[in-house]
Amino acid sequence: MRSENYGIIIEAIDEGLSIMGVKSKEIVYFFVEKEYGLKREDIPNNLQKFHESLYKIFGFGGFVIEKGIMSFLEKKLDVVFPKAGDKDFVKYVGELGMIKGEV
Repeated sequence: MRSENYGIIIEAIDEGLSIMGVKSKEIVYFFVEKEYGLKREDIPNNLQKFHESLYKIFGFGGFVIEKGIMSFLEKKLDVVFPKAGDKDFVKYVGELGMIKGEV
């Protein structure tokens, strides 16, 4: 993954989690690291694990958080991806070319 894509993903995740507040974002990162051994800076390379952790923490609410993150990705990349609501987080980021380094 190209380093600029890595940074964009981290920023979008930070913004998506910050909707709940700074402390809540910190708690999520703590839980993800403690339960999954996944540090914040490693999330872009382990999106599936991050996806699973959101659902473990929030249940269906993980879907809502992921949609927020996807929205921030679109804004950062200045693109509109059709039917983002129908895609899961990992596939969506891949289709945007973030993982493949095409963006």
